[in-house]
Amino acid sequence: FPVTITVMNVLEEIPWAIKRIFFIENKFLENRGDHAHKLCSQLFIPNSGQIELICHDGKTEARYFLNSLDHALLVPPGIWVKLVMESKSSVTVLTDQYYDAEDYINVWSQFLDFKGIR
Repeated sequence: FPVTITVMNVLEEIPWAIKRIFFIENKFLENRGDHAHKLCSQLFIPNSGQIELICHDGKTEARYFLNSLDHALLVPPGIWVKLVMESKSSVTVLTDQYYDAEDYINVWSQFLDFKGIR
């Protein structure tokens, strides 16, 4: 009967106060995200299955695969993120901001303007 305990020392390992926690559970293969935040930082922690995070700063794309509780990804504001979640996967997201619809950038061209790239 194997047991795994993963510990996170909030004040030591997360560089900001947690304002919001949400959970995404995927029952089918689905993409989530596909936007950026102006102010909000996010910490993605996989719970089950595999989560692929495709991150773009407007010039360069990077792909991260999370499939274990001992891995997480901290995404600062100003990064476009798309989540590709395999079937029956779930992720916990910790943020440093409360929900604010005005913080979201949902259109790629507006993201490039925000970054000063075009």
